[in-house]
Amino acid sequence: TGSGKSTILDGIFLALYGRLPASNSVTDFINKTVGVCTVNFTFEIYVENERKFYGVKREYKLKGDRKNVPQPKATLFEIFNGEERPVAEDVSRVNLKVQEIIGLEISDFQKCIVLPQGQFSAFVTMQRAARLNMVSGLFNLEKYGEKLEENLKKKELALNTKIAALNEGIVYYANDTLDSLKECENQVGLAKALFDEYNEKYSKNKEYFSDFKEIYDRCKNLETCEKQILERQKLIPKIEEKQQILADYKKAEELLELLSQRSKITFAIKGADGEFQNLNVRLESVKSQLLELEKLAEEDPVKNQRVSEINTYLALLEQSKDDFIKNAKRKDELDGLRASLKKSNEYLKTLTQKSQELKSSLKSLENSDEALTLPQKIQEQIDKIISSAKGVFLREEIFFLTELSKKADGDLKLEINDRVKTLLRSGGEADDFITTESAVKTLNALYALNDKISEKKLKLSKEIGEVDGNVLKTEGNINSTTQKGIDLKKEWDEVNRRLENLTKGESFELLTANLQKERKAIIEELDGRNEKRTALTNKLSTLREALSSKEGEISEKKLNLDELNAKIDGKRIELRPDFDAEKCVQSVNDYDGEVKEIEDFWIEYKALLVNKEKLEKAIGDRRISEEEFAAERENFDNIEKIYRESDKKYFELTKTYENLSQNFAKRCKIEQEIFGLEKEKSTVDKLFEVIKGKKFLEFIADEYLSEIALEAKSILLEVSGGKYGLRYQGEFFIEDNFRGGILRKVDTVSGGELFLLSLSLSLALSKSICAKSSRPIEFFFLDEGFGALDSGLLQVVMDCLDKLKNSSFTIGVISHVEALKERIPAKINVTAGDLSTGSSVTITV
Repeated sequence: TGSGKSTILDGIFLALYGRLPASNSVTDFINKTVGVCTVNFTFEIYVENERKFYGVKREYKLKGDRKNVPQPKATLFEIFNGEERPVAEDVSRVNLKVQEIIGLEISDFQKCIVLPQGQFSAFVTMQRAARLNMVSGLFNLEKYGEKLEENLKKKELALNTKIAALNEGIVYYANDTLDSLKECENQVGLAKALFDEYNEKYSKNKEYFSDFKEIYDRCKNLETCEKQILERQKLIPKIEEKQQILADYKKAEELLELLSQRSKITFAIKGADGEFQNLNVRLESVKSQLLELEKLAEEDPVKNQRVSEINTYLALLEQSKDDFIKNAKRKDELDGLRASLKKSNEYLKTLTQKSQELKSSLKSLENSDEALTLPQKIQEQIDKIISSAKGVFLREEIFFLTELSKKADGDLKLEINDRVKTLLRSGGEADDFITTESAVKTLNALYALNDKISEKKLKLSKEIGEVDGNVLKTEGNINSTTQKGIDLKKEWDEVNRRLENLTKGESFELLTANLQKERKAIIEELDGRNEKRTALTNKLSTLREALSSKEGEISEKKLNLDELNAKIDGKRIELRPDFDAEKCVQSVNDYDGEVKEIEDFWIEYKALLVNKEKLEKAIGDRRISEEEFAAERENFDNIEKIYRESDKKYFELTKTYENLSQNFAKRCKIEQEIFGLEKEKSTVDKLFEVIKGKKFLEFIADEYLSEIALEAKSILLEVSGGKYGLRYQGEFFIEDNFRGGILRKVDTVSGGELFLLSLSLSLALSKSICAKSSRPIEFFFLDEGFGALDSGLLQVVMDCLDKLKNSSFTIGVISHVEALKERIPAKINVTAGDLSTGSSVTITV
């Protein structure tokens, strides 16, 4: 006992489900002296018409110095031809996949695979209520008890809430009754009759008034038309005068245009003469500028030679441009190296100072009184503990020998008394000793202090090592940077010396810019002179052409002037001698508009005459006064007003009737819903009566027990050789087939018979629970405490188990009883360990 047999089952649970049945913790099972737990489990199962092998590996760790507990690790893989094929990783995925493969949750796995010690023996003999509760838990029947009652209460509450809400809603439609609907319908009928009556009157009167109004409107139009004709007749003399002016307007305008053209040509001839003289002056000026340019051209060969020299020098500078650029970069790099070297030296100084401070702190800690005296204090405390323990042992031995001396006599008593005296002399009487508990407490405090100092020393040593490493690294960087700077400075000096010879100490950029500027100035001067010569030559040619053109233009304009004078004389002959053309033109602002205005005047005047004739013909001798029309208008408005009011009332009553009809329909619908909900509530109330007092749960549990009893009966008949059967009638009864099948209470059977009965029930229960699984379960473990059985009953039990096993079903028996070893062919032997080693496991086949 206590060797770890059941722990193997715990390992199976841990491997498959990631926890133990009675706990959700992932750390309680870990040995704290090791801090880590690993479990590997390989199993075989029949899946999808083929036999498969799977392996599970899990690892758990305590948190140790960490703030949080490390997350467990898990891996699931399929084993195929000796090869591991990954199926799932991560704890949650492995848990789900394992449950999918096996088809059982951890609680069902425990109930049907591992039969706990003594549970089913108690199941047979326990009271009815307790047995029903147990069956309810095994098959999750709670949903038919309190959960069902709770669901019904929720349903009833929901129904009451809906009914209350509907009752509140129906209040809104309290006045929307069938009687009010019929009354509104009658009012709609009366309003429609009134509307139809006035609609007919309105239609007839409207037609009459429309004809009357048409005659009245024609009388008004005729009156207006006569007034407009009189107004236009007054304007006719002015219109005829304007017509004459417009008739002369075009000829006057043409004459003024010819006079304007003559004035313009006369002015143009004077201007052309001035321009001709100006062109002659400019021509002489250009000739003078060309002579000056010819004198300056004698210096061009010297300037061309200077441009050639500058080009040669610029070519040499361009060839050295890369050297200038690279040397500038070397200069920048040298500046960067100097800055980096300065920063590294400052950092080295800081690191050196920090290293000295850390080493000083470590030395101070090692030489502190607390660190130097701590080993001696620990040893002194250990000595005190040993002395205390020795004193306790001596006193206990003295007490034992004293009590023994009271019962002894003769030589034995003398010998015991001598031993007591010897023990007293060795310190057994001392009472001023320190207690072991307080000494251990003090020692633990000293050990903690020692660990703290050691940890601090270790931390300082680690920091010193890191800082010293950074010092060496920084020194190497400084040496490397210094050498790089020396090499770079040497290159810069060599290139710079060659470049200074080329530029004579002047800046490359400034020298290049000055030379380019000088070359540009010379070229621009030469090009400008050539361009100016070309421009002057072109200008001279242009001026000569312009003089010739201007002379021809003057001759042509004089011919045009003669022609205009002849036209002007001819136009004056066509007009009256006293005709003032300018006054005629000024009197007309918009010729086309005024012509159209006169045309529109005559068109409108003629239209008014035609319209007057039509109106007189249409009206005849009949005339309607304002008073007659006003009276007819008032009569028509009164009839229309009554018609509109009847129409409005009929529309409003119709709308009211429609709203009332809709609300009445809604009220009927709510009343139907209330009726349906109250009917449903009545059903819920009846269900409450049915399940009250867990009657329904007990009925379901009894049905389960009856089915289980039938299965257990077939098992019991087999294991008892047909001697016993089982029946459930609210309680379990044994059917004694050797006595005619009479029923006996279970408390009348022997221990062995009770064991067979409880075993049959446990197997039947296991089979029922296994039915939930989508996989066939081919084994179970029986942890039933065989140590309490005598040899005869043990023989009966083993015979029973032999009858149950077959090629597709394996039974595991957990026991420490030696007598079982001979009967069990394949064994897993678990041997308890000691303080230095754990339990060991061997397999015997």
